Amino acid sequence: MFKIKGLFAGSSNWVKLLVTLLIPLFLLCLTSVIWALIIEAAGVDVTSLNVERAVQFISSVITFIVGGVSVAYLIFENPKEELMMSSWGGGKNYLYGIIALLALLPIVGVLNEWNQGISFPDALAPLEQWMREAEDAAAELQERFLSGTSYLDLIINIVIMAITPAICEELLFRGVLQNQLEKWFKNAHIAVWVAAIIFSAIHFQFYGFLPRMVLGAALGYLLVYGKSLWLPIVAHCVNNSLAVITAWGANKLEIMKEVEAVAPTYTTSEDYIFLIGCVFVVALSYYKLYYNNSQLGIRS
Repeated sequence: MFKIKGLFAGSSNWVKLLVTLLIPLFLLCLTSVIWALIIEAAGVDVTSLNVERAVQFISSVITFIVGGVSVAYLIFENPKEELMMSSWGGGKNYLYGIIALLALLPIVGVLNEWNQGISFPDALAPLEQWMREAEDAAAELQERFLSGTSYLDLIINIVIMAITPAICEELLFRGVLQNQLEKWFKNAHIAVWVAAIIFSAIHFQFYGFLPRMVLGAALGYLLVYGKSLWLPIVAHCVNNSLAVITAWGANKLEIMKEVEAVAPTYTTSEDYIFLIGCVFVVALSYYKLYYNNSQLGIRS
């Protein structure tokens, strides 16, 4: 009988890495083609918000969840254990993880400002223009998703923009990819940052690369120190849900422009002291997470 589970378990790290990257990529391309055929055959309005939501949701599920689970079954003998999904971990882990991620947000905001301000030499002007246009298109799509003010819009956006990406992206990038990279490099820190770089690059948004990479690394360390994939999944979901709820509330109160206008710029000495405080809170949260798991015997 042909055995699928662990088919590539004994293969080299290069083969496992290729399987990890190529299967989701194949599913993404296949899903895109199928969607294009369905939309063309049915004469569906591709600019419809509901169509865009459906495409986003189904594409994410097929690419990342189906892709991630398929990869896990192909390269692991015991997928659930290898993905670190067999245990939820201690309740305090989630408190430390969420605090760390929230304290990181102002730092990510500064990185985003730096990243947005990067300019290219004149010789690379066409590349810069393409990147800006891609960034604007992604921002426009996100703005359309977040434009609703009904409670149904809020629920749909939390499912599509918080719950779905949290499960999808953490399963593939942290559960599978980072796991494999750690076995390859024999170093958890290198694995975290390489996975974070790939995680950010795969979004094809250069002007959001640095903040997304740092967030990816932060989620990666939650897996390293918490020893449960559910921890970065929940933290990722909480982070995205807060952004969705804030945007929804601002739209409902018709103060979206005012909210955008008061975004902090961190230019005074008090601002820098605040950012240093955030760094301290992040470091302390990860230390407490590591110490808590050491006491529980999760880490040696």
